[in-house]
Amino acid sequence: MSTRVFRGSVGSLDALSLEDVEEFLDSVTPKPDDVPAVQPPIIVQFRNPDEPVTWQTTPIEMKIEIVKFLDHRSRQSLRRASRSDKLLVDATKFHVTSFVIKATVLPNFIFISTLPKNFVFRSYSTQELPHRFIKAVKIPNLRIERLEIDQGAIVDLTEQLKQTKKKITIRTELFHLQGSPTYPVGILVVDFLEFLDVKDVLIDGQCPPMIFELMIELEQWKNARSVTFNHFNDLPIDPFLHVNILRLSLEEIAIDDARKVIKVFVSKKTQQPGKISFYIKTRESFDFWKVLDHTDYEMSQKLAIPGEALPRVQVFIMPNSDGLVFPVMAKEKLICGCACKMDDNLVENFKEALDL
Repeated sequence: MSTRVFRGSVGSLDALSLEDVEEFLDSVTPKPDDVPAVQPPIIVQFRNPDEPVTWQTTPIEMKIEIVKFLDHRSRQSLRRASRSDKLLVDATKFHVTSFVIKATVLPNFIFISTLPKNFVFRSYSTQELPHRFIKAVKIPNLRIERLEIDQGAIVDLTEQLKQTKKKITIRTELFHLQGSPTYPVGILVVDFLEFLDVKDVLIDGQCPPMIFELMIELEQWKNARSVTFNHFNDLPIDPFLHVNILRLSLEEIAIDDARKVIKVFVSKKTQQPGKISFYIKTRESFDFWKVLDHTDYEMSQKLAIPGEALPRVQVFIMPNSDGLVFPVMAKEKLICGCACKMDDNLVENFKEALDL
């Protein structure tokens, strides 16, 4: 289905032709295959063909669809047109796919990608960046897919957030802290997390035990759907067991902890393959052959990497997830597992879900 994108200022919206409106309605109308067998009654309202189509006479449902396709500047122009338009814009979600702040180079810059495809790239001084960030995240009904911030910018951004009169909640699917393996995660990262409504947390850098203890007490941590630590850290395993998707780099893992992870994840409940998984790599080797009771030799051969020892692979039945199994692979410096369908594509699906 192709979609016509209406661009421009408020004035151009008023100038929509009847053909534009009819084309738009046709683009958002479900095709016959998409229409359910039982449909609600349709109310048809006839209009005088000589009556001009203007923004003011456009149905509210269509206005909402149009606003979804406007960039931020056009939304702001429309928002200033009237009180009803202000309420309309504020009630319509503004979808941002990527919101990236880089502070490792001068000048600092913000990169924003929205739907439909629209890119904004701005460079700012260190003093100006926090103000611009606050202005951006205060957009009503803002929803960000990926918020990526250099740790070097966290200090000033957090201080600016703390100074706002009304607490700001930043809604994002994924928060990615861009750190460094040699630069420890600071206390203000914990403070920044308190301003987020987030599902997935990805942390780069060394996380000191004191900072980690504060982090795991946050509601944002307890409600997280997935957690990723890209760099090797010496962290306990228990605070991670509540998530559905876990990606960890640990200095080492004990056999008992590895078995605990398997037991917890196999017992989780899901109806969708790939929605529950863990991937834990370690810097130090461990006795991986002791983690699993036995091995599926056929799967082990299919998952083997030339030149490496055969991994041990065991397929577990998920007792709380009908029709799904949980293959677990253990080898030197790695243990991983994922919820999968038990079919002929088990090995391929397992490798794809875990990016092996």
